[in-house]
Amino acid sequence: MPKRSSFVISHTFYCSLCLLLACVANAYDINYSPFQPEKTPHLYPMQRCKVVKTFINAENEKTTWVLHTPQAAGVVLVVNRTLEANTIRITNRQTGQQLLVPAKIEGWIIGDEAPEVSAALLNEDTKTDFVLQTNSGGCGLGGQRFFRLFILSVGNLYQAYSMWTYNAGSEDFVDLNKDGRAEMIHTAFVDAEAGKDGRTHNYWVFHLLRFTGAKAIPSDRLQPGFPCWIFFTFSANHHPTDQLTNRQKIKAWKARVDNDICADAEDWPAI
Repeated sequence: MPKRSSFVISHTFYCSLCLLLACVANAYDINYSPFQPEKTPHLYPMQRCKVVKTFINAENEKTTWVLHTPQAAGVVLVVNRTLEANTIRITNRQTGQQLLVPAKIEGWIIGDEAPEVSAALLNEDTKTDFVLQTNSGGCGLGGQRFFRLFILSVGNLYQAYSMWTYNAGSEDFVDLNKDGRAEMIHTAFVDAEAGKDGRTHNYWVFHLLRFTGAKAIPSDRLQPGFPCWIFFTFSANHHPTDQLTNRQKIKAWKARVDNDICADAEDWPAI
């Protein structure tokens, strides 16, 4: 049996890295970017929503934030944090009509700061969509996990679509082919069976997603090299790995996405 490499990280070791890897991250780990440092992609514009009102009910331990952006002047976003659950809803600014039924927010909302919400044109229509993100609250590499809730326009209403990713930041949203449509770089952390060197390792796996209707759709064909598997070497590395065969990548991806990313990730291509 091949000897296991020290590069394979257990959940226990995640916590031992707590001080080494901060919980606040900026997009994909720049040390393992799927792009060479001198070839950063064309970013897609995202507008941060502003908190215009905050209501705190200390007795019930409930906080409500009201957010707004000029990019979608006709709607109001309301985030509720309670002991039972955290949710977001959207209403029409003038009529009060509910445009998004309360959608559950996973991850942590810490202190009195509202979760980050950004606005952009993500899917194929011309109406503003929204992205909310929270940190997992974990430590070490676990602290680099982020929950994202996409609030996508469908007709006159909105629908929510959620997923987990790593190192979430605005740099995840790009326009690689400069056609005016947004792509999102999704990051997963995957372990695989013994590779070419006879040892097991961990890998950062990057996919390109586009938004159609109320879903994120794999769009790796837009950029050669995606899906991109980067060997986690504890030092900067931007080169696709040659450790794994296509069969091994497919097997590792299927094993990883069981409950770790989103409901549709099992159908994302591994190669």
